[in-house]
Amino acid sequence: MAEYDRRMVEQKGEGAGIDTTVVEGSLSELGDIRLERASGNALSGLWNALVREYHYLGHRRIAGKRMKYLAFAGCRAIAALSWKSGCLRLEARDCFIGWSDEQRREYVKHVLNNNRFLIPSWIRVKNLASHLLARGTKVIVRDWEQEYGVKPWVLETFVDPARYRATSYRAAGWGNVGRTKGYGRVGGSYEYHGSFKEVYVYVVEQGFRGIIGCRQRPFLWKCPLQKKEEADVMTIQEADYNPALIDWEGLTPEVTKQIAEHLVVFHREFDEAFCRVEQGVLGQHYLQGLLGNVSRKNVEAMAVQYVGESRVRALQSFMTSGRWDDLVMLGRAQAMLAGLIAEENGMVTLDESDIPKKGTESVGVARQYCGNTGKRDNCQAGVFLGYTGSKGYGLLDRELYMPQAWFTPEYSER
Repeated sequence: MAEYDRRMVEQKGEGAGIDTTVVEGSLSELGDIRLERASGNALSGLWNALVREYHYLGHRRIAGKRMKYLAFAGCRAIAALSWKSGCLRLEARDCFIGWSDEQRREYVKHVLNNNRFLIPSWIRVKNLASHLLARGTKVIVRDWEQEYGVKPWVLETFVDPARYRATSYRAAGWGNVGRTKGYGRVGGSYEYHGSFKEVYVYVVEQGFRGIIGCRQRPFLWKCPLQKKEEADVMTIQEADYNPALIDWEGLTPEVTKQIAEHLVVFHREFDEAFCRVEQGVLGQHYLQGLLGNVSRKNVEAMAVQYVGESRVRALQSFMTSGRWDDLVMLGRAQAMLAGLIAEENGMVTLDESDIPKKGTESVGVARQYCGNTGKRDNCQAGVFLGYTGSKGYGLLDRELYMPQAWFTPEYSER
């Protein structure tokens, strides 16, 4: 890493030093490509920032044994990779290896999982991905054995077929051995989330079955018999919420799971406001998106994060033209609030809240005083009726303020 870039990361924190200038050309034109460890040093912040901002899965703390790498071409970081201990239980991989449960418990330490691989969109170099995977497998086998005293025999990874075709993995010698069954590990158990991934493996030690004493067996994939609505509801229970809302790390997995389950139960209180079951499910996903760790709170970003690109249009349609009754929802919320905090000395409050806007398409947007920016600005203005007392406070009603200009002839078409 260039000394200038390293200094920027150290002084300004994660995300500094990321050059997003587009790079196009051939692999040879990149020159010398280096893979550098990015764990426990100044490069760790840069790796975290790259993956957090530009990988579709984002960045979460990797538990257990792990190694992170950044690929550099000259002074520029062009890719990020990371590895962790292999999955404890993965049927497609287990059938490929052919081991018994007892053998798996003894030898699973020899399996590594490639859990992140990112080449940012501005790096457009043909064959770079397969080149880095080929280089990365050699480097991780060497470094893992040196660091942990265990030689990797098999490498594994997951590929989302809705996003990628795994071309680079196949070009680097990885093979498809099946697909997942839509389950994920939550705490000490596995729960169904309905998102299927392709499983690819790379064999490092060709004679690993002879060492273990096993034979490959066929993998027969069968889609779990579970309704799609139920699968969608279960994704709501994934504990992926904005860390600024609460200290999630301070909670046990059991408590976090209970909080997620309470969120689902709370949302079901409003079922009567929806015309169809799937609308209720989409409403839960939108609620999770508002609370979730998604940097941009728009419908597309929320859908991609929680239900995949294939459901973006469904969530957009739900929010723009879906037939659900917001007055029924508001009435239910008011009834719940009355039972919780109503008291003799309660007080009704009225205030505005303004939302800055860049464009001119949002309903009611105009240049007017914006409380959030403290000046006259392009924004929407909302008027909110609240209730407060010694038992707590909450929202009773809301309306969008419509500027006078919206009632003039020039807005007649709108």
